[in-house]
Amino acid sequence: PPRNTTVMVYPSMEVLEGQNVTITCKTVSYPPPAIILRKLDNGTSLYSPNGTFELYNLTTNDTGLYEVNVTNDLGFETEIFIIRVDKYSSPKTPSLTEILIPVFGTTCFLTVAGVIIQYLRKARSKGSYQLASVNLTV
Repeated sequence: PPRNTTVMVYPSMEVLEGQNVTITCKTVSYPPPAIILRKLDNGTSLYSPNGTFELYNLTTNDTGLYEVNVTNDLGFETEIFIIRVDKYSSPKTPSLTEILIPVFGTTCFLTVAGVIIQYLRKARSKGSYQLASVNLTV
């Protein structure tokens, strides 16, 4: 009978809508087994001669319990696992306030920095010291 059956789900058992999943089943079995993947809640079945199953463009309806059944003339072995498909949400467009607040803050900062720089330049041109004028009369 089949023994040491392992099931791997790539990229993961939790995926987003629209993604694909590859399920691979490995087993030690002689005679060679029939390998069937079945979704338990609706009975949908797929057969694979090499133990690899491809599920394309998944939707939230594909979420559920799955069973891999490995069977030959001497017996069978099953593995049960869950695939969870989460709803895809497109990246949200930033709201007007999420744009205006940083722009307004940056503008205020640059204005204040400009005023301070201008003040420092004027202070430097006047100098912190002044040359004294010397009258030399002879």
